[in-house]
Amino acid sequence: MVFTSGYLLILITEVIVIVSLLIPFWICLIPITSSLFYFFQTPYIWINIFHLMKANEVTSALSHESFAIYCLYFHLFPKNVLSLCKSLTRWFVFIKLILANDVERNPGFFNSHLFTLCNWNLNSLGKDNFSRIKLIQAHNSLYEYDLISLCETSLNDTVELPLNMLDNYTFISSNNQRNTKHGGAGLFYRNSLPIIVRNDLSFPESLVVEIGIGKKKIFFSVIYRSPAYKHGTPQFDAFLQNYRTLYANIKKEKPFALYFTGDFNGHSNLWWKDGDTNNEGREIEELTSSLGLHQIIDDPANMETKKKPTCID
Repeated sequence: MVFTSGYLLILITEVIVIVSLLIPFWICLIPITSSLFYFFQTPYIWINIFHLMKANEVTSALSHESFAIYCLYFHLFPKNVLSLCKSLTRWFVFIKLILANDVERNPGFFNSHLFTLCNWNLNSLGKDNFSRIKLIQAHNSLYEYDLISLCETSLNDTVELPLNMLDNYTFISSNNQRNTKHGGAGLFYRNSLPIIVRNDLSFPESLVVEIGIGKKKIFFSVIYRSPAYKHGTPQFDAFLQNYRTLYANIKKEKPFALYFTGDFNGHSNLWWKDGDTNNEGREIEELTSSLGLHQIIDDPANMETKKKPTCID
């Protein structure tokens, strides 16, 4: 919370009013010309005015007495009113926020969410006559995602995709370079989403889309890395370089936010503290950290019997 409560400020104000009433009344009628005094006087007056307006919460006679003093002050010294009003606008919003009682530390956008997404390593989209589509439909009926990213789609040019796999969504895919039914990435995106597919930014087995929210650009990427290419191989080094290039090119677009999802087939206990670390995961973690990226998922994403859970997706 930026501001924990307006009631503490109201309590402090009451103490100030009590002290002011103990001071001889004529002091309250002296024209205040000091800039510093005006700085503190303005919020003091507005706090008490808001205090009076919240009649359902505060009904003390003390508040009415302080309000009468301010009215008398404005009546006797009209020249000061203009100077005072000029500074009211600087404090009005501030005082309203303090008295709101519900200011969150990081509220984000004013709508309920920016967009929703999920990522699934489904181990072949076309398996069993695309039976996994029904699972996606059932899950999406509960959450109504804007983006559904998929890894290991296992598609190639010979696979004929069903029409309208998901109502009101468009599907795009990126298969492996050898055009075999292994690996690959896919993405369902809601048709109502203001989206541009950025094929100019992606590399093999990756997809990049740009989402326009007002004047802001948000980039979302889904990436698959084959576990066949181990640490130290030319293919692994090429993957890291492709990742660096993708990040650099997106940053040139001055994005509001960027997200990377997928299956990197690497293990790091920095992604999940109870997991293990291998050479591939260590190097990928070093790369993402150097780019200033932060792992959002901190739970195991891969759980198999007789195997230690990992966070590789």
